[in-house]
Amino acid sequence: MPHPPASDTPASFAAVWNGEIMPETPLATIRATIALALLAMGRADDPSRAMEDAAAIWAQRR
Repeated sequence: MPHPPASDTPASFAAVWNGEIMPETPLATIRATIALALLAMGRADDPSRAMEDAAAIWAQRR
């Protein structure tokens, strides 16, 4: 089910950050954004590795 943009509030962003909620679409967007940054900075050589690294970075955020 798509994530409704109307549910994007400061409280929902904080809940995602704190791990209280884990909506699939926003989390995929977060990980993909991190992966793109890793590729752009040359910190990853291929998209698959960038996604793996992005998942690890997100998991270690707190």
